Parts: sequence; C-alpha cells; structure tokens
Amino acid sequence: SLNDKNYKGVIEVGPGLGSLTRYLVETYDKVLCYEIDTDMIEVLNDTIESDKLKIKEGDFLKSNVSKDIKEIVEF
Repeated sequence: SLNDKNYKGVIEVGPGLGSLTRYLVETYDKVLCYEIDTDMIEVLNDTIESDKLKIKEGDFLKSNVSKDIKEIVEF
C-alpha cells in the first residue's frame, strides 16, 4: 500500500517500445504507464510480461491520475 514506507511506484508517460519500462519493472514495485498509441501498447504487452506493470491507454493529460494510482496499488 502507499502507506508502506518501502513501497516504490513510478509513472511513465509515453513508454513507446519499452526500453525504459523494462528497467522500471525491474526496479519498482509497481509501474503505471500511459500510452496513447495502441500499436505501442501491443508491443509492450508482447515484450514485457510482469505483474508489476499496468498500461493505461489514452492521453495522460486527460487522465484521472489519482484514480489510476489507486487502481494500480490494488492490482
């Protein structure tokens, strides 16, 4: 949970092909990515298998980040 002092989560905007995402998944407890390009989401899903990763499709600037953070902590 977010109240745990050892909890480490990160948000990535526009992960693209996932070069940074791979590192983030290895380093953090939860990784929340926002990607607007559905083709890139498919690439990410095909190349990175991790229960730490949550990909949200859509425009980060139009997202409810607070709600999304609560969802990622629960999964």
